[in-house]
Amino acid sequence: MKLGFKWWAVITLVLASFNARSEEQSPQAFFEQQLFEVFSELRARPEYYQSLDTLVPLAESYIINHWDIEATLLALVGRTQWEPLTQAQKLALQQAFRETMLRYFIEAYAYYDDQPVTLTEVALNESGDKGWLRIAIEIEYAPDIPIDISIAKHDGQWKFRDIRFQGIRYTYMKRDYYQTTLQESGIDALVAELDSKNKQFFHALKQLSNPAAPTVEMSHQ
Repeated sequence: MKLGFKWWAVITLVLASFNARSEEQSPQAFFEQQLFEVFSELRARPEYYQSLDTLVPLAESYIINHWDIEATLLALVGRTQWEPLTQAQKLALQQAFRETMLRYFIEAYAYYDDQPVTLTEVALNESGDKGWLRIAIEIEYAPDIPIDISIAKHDGQWKFRDIRFQGIRYTYMKRDYYQTTLQESGIDALVAELDSKNKQFFHALKQLSNPAAPTVEMSHQ
């Protein structure tokens, strides 16, 4: 699944385009416009996004603040394990997952090499508040790679919940790790393990002379 992790990172970068701010357009037109805007920005000023000082705010503004972290964690740990947690424990896990998503974004920038990305479909439920986006990554001399992104609207804002690659959801792929660690070691151990991996990654980046091209191997958590 290493290739899958690589394209998970690329799609995390793609998600930076969907900073919802308009309800006047159709969902298809809206997401297409946002996709165009973010990649136009990245291609126009690639030298600007060459450090953590610029990449971190980009990720926080366009991804982290538009991700339904609680919904994703519910899918990862299960409601029966989520509900007994104290509010402090839930907040600690949410913060650790936020940092994990930030790590994914930085890893994405290392993998992304100006591949064309196209929004090919927006499929919503009858209420028009939940659905999937289908993104196609164009690969030279190979078929396009389709990625599905789960979305839901909350208070007029689209939130991201999950990603499906080759028919496998991210939450399904990672559920065993989260649930097993929580069951066998407890919430504090799960949070500590996530925090440790994130801190190691960002510490390693700071040691590199060129932080825009990290050589740290992508973690499987």
